[in-house]
Amino acid sequence: MPNKTKEALEASLKKVMLKKPLDKITIQDITTDCGISRMAFYYHFKDIYDLVEWACLADAARALSGKKTYDTWQEGILQIFEAVLENKPFILNAYRSLNRERMERYLYRLTYRLIRDVVEEQARGLTVSEEDKAFIADFYKYSFVGIMLDWIGAGMKEDCQDLVEKIALSHPDISLRFIQNNQNKLYTSGNHSLKDLVYTIYGREVAGNLLEVQGQEGEIRISGFAGKPLIGRGNRNYENYFINGRYIKSNIISKAIEDAYKPYLMQHKYPFTLLHFDIDQDFIDVNVHPTKMELRFKDGDLVYRAVFDAVSKALAYRELIPQVSLEKEKEEPKSEEKMGEKTVRKPHPEPF
Repeated sequence: MPNKTKEALEASLKKVMLKKPLDKITIQDITTDCGISRMAFYYHFKDIYDLVEWACLADAARALSGKKTYDTWQEGILQIFEAVLENKPFILNAYRSLNRERMERYLYRLTYRLIRDVVEEQARGLTVSEEDKAFIADFYKYSFVGIMLDWIGAGMKEDCQDLVEKIALSHPDISLRFIQNNQNKLYTSGNHSLKDLVYTIYGREVAGNLLEVQGQEGEIRISGFAGKPLIGRGNRNYENYFINGRYIKSNIISKAIEDAYKPYLMQHKYPFTLLHFDIDQDFIDVNVHPTKMELRFKDGDLVYRAVFDAVSKALAYRELIPQVSLEKEKEEPKSEEKMGEKTVRKPHPEPF
């Protein structure tokens, strides 16, 4: 059967790619390993890159088998991540040998159909234009592909579950279930509550030490949470921020957050943050590709001020140390002044 031949060629390609970079492999290498003629190769594929694309799509089809509904699409996305991880030597070789645009095309085809099927399912009975359906599918496609490409580019070192958590944090309105080795690793309810998500992913200690962040500077609106200094960590892994629902990285935002925390954190400690930004698309540098996680802004100074002010306000106007009461005070603190029947307590600087 033709598919058996294609699968045999795919297996030979992956075997040869363990020894050679993709751009050094010839059709003769593949057909010799597979034991078929060059004519048979050209009957199925026009070149090696055509075979690579077919192999990627075939792996995805196996991973997504039956997982194209609203109730199962999250598992389908995770299965794609796991399929990529299982084929790590093949994927990394292809990533290093192909340009980013070609890899994007492969990954777009993996995710778009899955997401579009879910959009079609949810749109039944509603008045939704084909253009709007395509826009929604494209939005999520760019988000997922951007995360996956950065993950592949970094050598797939980050745990799949960490990636799933970032997807969950970017969309608190979506219920997400992560199943690995037939065990539930993560389940989110999709009830729109960021605080519930934090509890599910990071635990009680972090969820119990959050300060609400709200701010606006011009067209930039910020909402979310900043952690109290006592839950500071030794790395930046707990700094999470999302722009228009996309997980991104930004040196400007990271610096603004850390500068706001400087009076409260010891050196080499980093805060927990979960911030969502609503920013007009025109404010983002159009020269940055939509799948790239590192964003640039047309006015970086404005973004810095907005983040610094919002986080600083949250830290300055909340009590960040536990309240301790004594059963009996021998004398009134000097910082208190009597005003008739009332006692007015002067504010103290808080030693964090």
